[in-house]
Amino acid sequence: IVTDFNKLVLSQGSLPQAVDLDATLTSGVITINWNGDLENYLPNQSASDQLSVAIIVQESTGAFTVSNFIDVAGRIDAYYVVPGTFTIPAGGNVYVVAYFWSNVHRIADDSTVFEF
Repeated sequence: IVTDFNKLVLSQGSLPQAVDLDATLTSGVITINWNGDLENYLPNQSASDQLSVAIIVQESTGAFTVSNFIDVAGRIDAYYVVPGTFTIPAGGNVYVVAYFWSNVHRIADDSTVFEF
Protein backbone atom coordinates (compact mmCIF):
# COMPACT_ATOMS: atom_id res chain seq x y z
CA ILE A 1 0.00 0.00 0.00
CA VAL A 2 1.35 3.41 -0.98
CA THR A 3 -0.20 6.53 0.52
CA ASP A 4 -0.08 9.58 -1.74
CA PHE A 5 -0.24 12.44 0.78
CA ASN A 6 -0.26 15.00 -2.03
CA LYS A 7 -3.83 13.91 -2.81
CA LEU A 8 -4.96 14.13 0.81
CA VAL A 9 -7.97 16.35 1.51
CA LEU A 10 -8.77 16.87 5.19
CA SER A 11 -11.66 19.23 4.65
CA GLN A 12 -13.85 20.22 1.80
CA GLY A 13 -16.27 23.05 1.44
CA SER A 14 -17.16 26.45 0.10
CA LEU A 15 -14.89 28.60 2.26
CA PRO A 16 -12.03 30.03 0.16
CA GLN A 17 -8.48 29.12 1.15
CA ALA A 18 -6.29 31.87 2.59
CA VAL A 19 -4.62 34.21 0.11
CA ASP A 20 -0.85 33.59 -0.29
CA LEU A 21 -0.89 30.52 1.99
CA ASP A 22 2.61 29.07 2.39
CA ALA A 23 4.55 26.84 4.77
CA THR A 24 8.26 26.67 5.52
CA LEU A 25 10.37 24.13 7.40
CA THR A 26 13.58 25.68 8.72
CA SER A 27 15.80 24.00 11.32
CA GLY A 28 12.92 21.74 12.28
CA VAL A 29 10.48 24.60 12.85
CA ILE A 30 7.35 24.79 10.68
CA THR A 31 5.87 28.23 10.07
CA ILE A 32 2.63 28.77 8.16
CA ASN A 33 2.03 32.20 6.61
CA TRP A 34 -0.84 33.76 4.70
CA ASN A 35 -2.19 37.21 3.86
CA GLY A 36 -4.34 38.27 6.80
CA ASP A 37 -5.12 41.75 5.45
CA LEU A 38 -8.87 42.38 5.69
CA GLU A 39 -8.81 44.21 2.35
CA ASN A 40 -7.76 40.98 0.58
CA TYR A 41 -10.47 38.71 2.00
CA LEU A 42 -12.54 36.75 -0.50
CA PRO A 43 -16.32 36.21 -0.20
CA ASN A 44 -17.26 34.23 2.95
CA GLN A 45 -13.85 34.82 4.56
CA SER A 46 -13.79 36.30 8.04
CA ALA A 47 -11.09 37.46 10.47
CA SER A 48 -12.41 34.85 12.91
CA ASP A 49 -11.87 31.88 10.54
CA GLN A 50 -9.64 29.34 12.28
CA LEU A 51 -6.53 27.60 10.94
CA SER A 52 -6.13 23.87 11.57
CA VAL A 53 -3.01 21.92 10.62
CA ALA A 54 -1.96 18.28 10.36
CA ILE A 55 1.73 17.39 10.24
CA ILE A 56 2.48 14.02 8.66
CA VAL A 57 6.00 12.62 9.01
CA GLN A 58 6.51 9.72 6.61
CA GLU A 59 9.48 7.41 7.12
CA SER A 60 11.32 5.76 4.21
CA THR A 61 9.56 2.51 5.17
CA GLY A 62 6.19 4.13 4.48
CA ALA A 63 5.26 4.24 8.18
CA PHE A 64 4.01 7.64 9.28
CA THR A 65 2.93 9.68 12.28
CA VAL A 66 0.35 12.46 12.35
CA SER A 67 0.20 15.47 14.67
CA ASN A 68 -2.95 17.62 14.66
CA PHE A 69 -3.25 21.26 15.64
CA ILE A 70 -6.90 22.34 15.64
CA ASP A 71 -8.13 25.96 15.57
CA VAL A 72 -4.69 27.37 16.31
CA ALA A 73 -4.80 30.81 14.68
CA GLY A 74 -7.30 33.26 13.25
CA ARG A 75 -7.21 34.32 9.62
CA ILE A 76 -6.32 37.84 10.70
CA ASP A 77 -3.19 36.58 12.55
CA ALA A 78 -1.41 35.94 9.21
CA TYR A 79 0.99 33.30 10.57
CA TYR A 80 1.34 30.33 12.91
CA VAL A 81 4.45 28.63 14.26
CA VAL A 82 3.79 24.93 14.86
CA PRO A 83 4.96 23.84 18.33
CA GLY A 84 7.84 21.37 18.48
CA THR A 85 10.43 20.42 15.91
CA PHE A 86 10.04 18.22 12.85
CA THR A 87 12.95 16.58 11.07
CA ILE A 88 12.75 15.22 7.54
CA PRO A 89 13.73 11.56 7.95
CA ALA A 90 16.32 10.10 5.58
CA GLY A 91 14.41 8.86 2.55
CA GLY A 92 11.14 10.21 3.94
CA ASN A 93 9.03 13.34 3.85
CA VAL A 94 7.22 15.82 6.03
CA TYR A 95 3.78 16.97 4.86
CA VAL A 96 2.05 20.05 6.25
CA VAL A 97 -1.69 20.01 5.61
CA ALA A 98 -3.34 23.35 6.35
CA TYR A 99 -6.99 24.39 6.12
CA PHE A 100 -9.40 26.99 7.52
CA TRP A 101 -12.77 26.60 9.24
CA SER A 102 -15.40 29.24 9.79
CA ASN A 103 -15.45 30.21 13.47
CA VAL A 104 -18.40 27.88 14.14
CA HIS A 105 -17.15 25.07 11.84
CA ARG A 106 -20.12 25.36 9.50
CA ILE A 107 -17.97 25.70 6.40
CA ALA A 108 -14.38 24.77 5.60
CA ASP A 109 -11.99 25.10 2.70
CA ASP A 110 -10.04 22.41 0.89
CA SER A 111 -6.79 21.57 2.62
CA THR A 112 -3.48 22.53 1.01
CA VAL A 113 -0.55 20.10 1.25
CA PHE A 114 3.06 21.30 1.50
CA GLU A 115 5.75 18.66 1.04
CA PHE A 116 9.28 18.80 2.47
